[in-house]
Amino acid sequence: MDKTLDRNGQPLTIGYNYSRNKQKALQALSGILRGVTADTKLNDIELLFLDTWLKTETEYKQDGDFLDLTDLLEEVLEDGVIEQHELDEIQTFLADVVEYGYQCEGFDKDALINQLLGFLQGITSDDVLNDKEILKLKRMIESNSLIVETFPGNKIHRRIEAILEDGVIDDDERIDLLDMIKSICGQQFLDTGCAECGATDFFGEPVELTTIQDKAVCFTGKFIGGSRKVMEALAKANKAEVRGGVARDLDYLIIGSMASRDWKFTSHGRKIEAVINNQQLGYSTKIINEATWMEFVE
Repeated sequence: MDKTLDRNGQPLTIGYNYSRNKQKALQALSGILRGVTADTKLNDIELLFLDTWLKTETEYKQDGDFLDLTDLLEEVLEDGVIEQHELDEIQTFLADVVEYGYQCEGFDKDALINQLLGFLQGITSDDVLNDKEILKLKRMIESNSLIVETFPGNKIHRRIEAILEDGVIDDDERIDLLDMIKSICGQQFLDTGCAECGATDFFGEPVELTTIQDKAVCFTGKFIGGSRKVMEALAKANKAEVRGGVARDLDYLIIGSMASRDWKFTSHGRKIEAVINNQQLGYSTKIINEATWMEFVE
């Protein structure tokens, strides 16, 4: 057992957690800045999203560029009017930070995916996806083989490749890709005003449940309909075998709708990734979202 962790797998020192979370915040900011500036234009909604994000979890955001950017945004937003010269000033500042700040040290897989998730938040914050942003996203994913080969980068890359196959991005393809990306990163800023995104149920498959008797099921994430114990009790009442982890003979992985901001780096994201990897090897585990599950048990 790793001596830096307790028996529950949690770090023994507060400092370790702080350092790790601060690094995640820096990586996410790097992705977000690249996202909101992907089409070389910063609009009012993207500015508000960025301001809201910076004011969340402030304990991790005390580095110089964090503070400078926060001060600049507060000045711009103080009078409630965002003028073009103010947008231009912020755009210049962001361009400098993107070019010189917050590069991934070592380019490990989790850091790269965290930057990708930040990028997804940035390009979807105004609920519009344009061709420049799509092509920038494609280039970002293809910039490192770890992103291309790793969930969820691999799924997004395949979707973009299919869209670009005929050389044209039509409105339906643009809307479908926007919905996919928002679901993966949990973007709901225009609906909720919350800039901290969490994954929703994009990975749920269209499955019509009629029985789960003698089926192996596993639950992951947080459920709107009740606690994990409640969900497991419902499964047992329907004569299913409840498991704590993902194996190749698992029948159903059932995911809650209330995923955390760090879903990709928790057991929630790892279980989804494990099932997707098993599916690619030919195993038949199905991923079911909470809506499908609750419809069955109710």
